[in-house]
Amino acid sequence: MNNPKAFPSKKTIVDHRFGESIPDKKYTVEHNEGMTLLDYFAGQVLTGIVSNANFDREIIPLKLAEVCYKQSEAMLKEREKRNG
Repeated sequence: MNNPKAFPSKKTIVDHRFGESIPDKKYTVEHNEGMTLLDYFAGQVLTGIVSNANFDREIIPLKLAEVCYKQSEAMLKEREKRNG
């Protein structure tokens, strides 16, 4: 299962002698810190579940987390299938 970072970004090193970004790709570095897409999806699922008025507040937190991640894994698998 492909589990990329949720908010990847590239960071360009700036040459302050000239006050502008260096356009050459060799000065651009990957900057991929943060949560994975799986974690992001799980958080979204959790938000949807607990915002439901019929949400059972007595549910065991570990069970709730398991449900959120299982749904998120299914979403990633479907995403992978659609994106090839």
